[in-house]
Amino acid sequence: MKKKILGVIPARGGSKGILRKNIKKLGGVPLVVHTINQALKSEKLDFVVVSTDDEEIAKIAKNAGALVPSLRNKKYAEDHVPLVPDLIKHVSDEFNEKYKHDMIVLLEPTYPFRNSQTIDKCISTLEENPDKWVVTVTETKQHPFRSRKMDSENILSPFFDDDRIFLQRQDLPKAYSIKGAVYAIHKKYLQTENNILKKDWLGVIIDQKQAVDIDDMYDFFLAQAILNNEDK
Repeated sequence: MKKKILGVIPARGGSKGILRKNIKKLGGVPLVVHTINQALKSEKLDFVVVSTDDEEIAKIAKNAGALVPSLRNKKYAEDHVPLVPDLIKHVSDEFNEKYKHDMIVLLEPTYPFRNSQTIDKCISTLEENPDKWVVTVTETKQHPFRSRKMDSENILSPFFDDDRIFLQRQDLPKAYSIKGAVYAIHKKYLQTENNILKKDWLGVIIDQKQAVDIDDMYDFFLAQAILNNEDK
């Protein structure tokens, strides 16, 4: 029997960096709708649900073709609630009765350039490795070997005691940053494990464009510039 896959787009009404960020128009389209459109193009998602505490976002999401069965409990719409694992577990439990699923895929609306092929690649990776987390990553430009910590007297010291800190970038081991454009996991692990974050993670590499994550106005202007350049 084919496993059912639930795609969830978490889009709360509040935001700090940009007022009403999830419905701010990027290229004339509300930000959350970019993700809805890509999720609906996925060949593997069975359900595309928007989890929101906001009636205006719910209306926009429904008009774009997403499912919005109910408004999210305000308890899970605060700034301090982590997407992983708290929110992903909550929405899986909340929607399971109506949209029974075996896997859950979390798609943050702040990644407007993540595409349906990436969504499906993450799902395929999870299907081949059912006992792991799958998450999108990108190669980091600032290598961790070159990062420093600073004490109260502004003295810098390396995070890693490693003589390779002065190697040329091409000679350093590749390092990757988690970019939460896609998170995917089997539902059973959300229900049975006390600390699902201790599971092994598998990375699906995305390019710098797909890794654009809109957190503040600088990110928004960057995304707008990318769209403007594509229109030429």
